[in-house]
Amino acid sequence: MSTHGQLRCCRGSKSGTTALRSFLSQHPDIGLVDGGSETHFFNKHSAAAARKDYDLYHAMYTPQALSLCTGDVTPIYLYRADCLPAIQQYNPDMKLIVLLRNPVDRAYSHWGMERKKKKESRGFLPALLHEARYLRTHGQHPVYSYIQRSFYDAQIARLHRLFPAENCLILRNEDLRNAHSATLSKVFRFLGVSEMIQPAPAAVRTGSYAPMHPVIRRGLTAVFRKDIRRLEARLNWDLSDWCR
Repeated sequence: MSTHGQLRCCRGSKSGTTALRSFLSQHPDIGLVDGGSETHFFNKHSAAAARKDYDLYHAMYTPQALSLCTGDVTPIYLYRADCLPAIQQYNPDMKLIVLLRNPVDRAYSHWGMERKKKKESRGFLPALLHEARYLRTHGQHPVYSYIQRSFYDAQIARLHRLFPAENCLILRNEDLRNAHSATLSKVFRFLGVSEMIQPAPAAVRTGSYAPMHPVIRRGLTAVFRKDIRRLEARLNWDLSDWCR
């Protein structure tokens, strides 16, 4: 696989991944795995990545996809502490796109997704309490990380330690919905592909869950507020709407 122009989308899970994946897959100069699915190579095949055996990874793509700006849309890469170093080893010039969502909404949507997949049987608040107990003894977990994955600042700091700022494009979930064309132009310009291709707007899926109890929402907003302020300073963003 040529390493020229490759990208990785390491967004926070449940941050608008399906919509962005769809837009990228419609661009003729961008190659994703068939169906645009997540490869999970750098987390599920970490031993192969550690010994620089990338044959399995490359076999996930068609020859045509490998000849283009090749993309891997796997959200967990941002969260897992071992994934970004493995990606840097694979290609230190990699371009990475990160899509962030209001951390409270992301946590709730993540819980709803795991409920739908039958991997979580607890209600939202009991699931959060279980997560806290689990992480104290087991560390990172792909399911029991509703709150932990929503602490973005440390994840972005790790990204910036490993990759130069010009190789990282960090966007808000709301950008795809509220400024569709401008955001896609920014993405395509960042990747060095034609900005003339403009996939039609599509709904950014939010899930069909009952509204979060306002007391829980206020409590979680308070939990995340300090991290949000640190992220604001790091990215020079205004995230006051996430703190309400």
